[in-house]
Amino acid sequence: MHEAGFEDVFVQSLHLIPGIEYDMVKAEVEKFQGAFKKIVLGSPLLKTFADYQRLVEFIKHMDPDKPTHSGLLLMGHGTADSAFTAYACLDHMLMGSGNYVGAVESYPDIDFEINRLVNDGIKHVILQPLMMVAGNHAHHDMESDSPTSWSSKLQAHGITADAKFIGLGEYPEIQQMYIDHLKTVM
Repeated sequence: MHEAGFEDVFVQSLHLIPGIEYDMVKAEVEKFQGAFKKIVLGSPLLKTFADYQRLVEFIKHMDPDKPTHSGLLLMGHGTADSAFTAYACLDHMLMGSGNYVGAVESYPDIDFEINRLVNDGIKHVILQPLMMVAGNHAHHDMESDSPTSWSSKLQAHGITADAKFIGLGEYPEIQQMYIDHLKTVM
């Protein structure tokens, strides 16, 4: 881009949280500070309290007609970074709404969420990725015949599950959140 004569570069991450991978992108952008007149990085989906509030409202309206004793269980990726707390925070902010957030590779894990679902009297859930795309984790960890998949574990506890293979990136409201982050740094 520098050799092509670009002077201003705006990079928008499509990460959900400011974790390990986001930090790697941030480090790459910082390496090129001297190569451009301006190079900036937009924040991930969840950076500010306002971002969390906006996502919580979006989630609450994803399935507004949930029958009694039904819930929406979103599967986040998780991270070994301290940013894993984003999933627990989001889960906490959704408390009492019939919407739950777990993570494949960190906390809150599926066993924690199953205990909450059982305690809340939830008998059926819609499983949906809390990821940009419904990729490998959705097709293997969320919904598969494997005894370790979320759907299998839920069924073992008497909770039926239906999966929606729709990534967050397919929703115009989520796309707009990223566009807003980019506009902020522009």
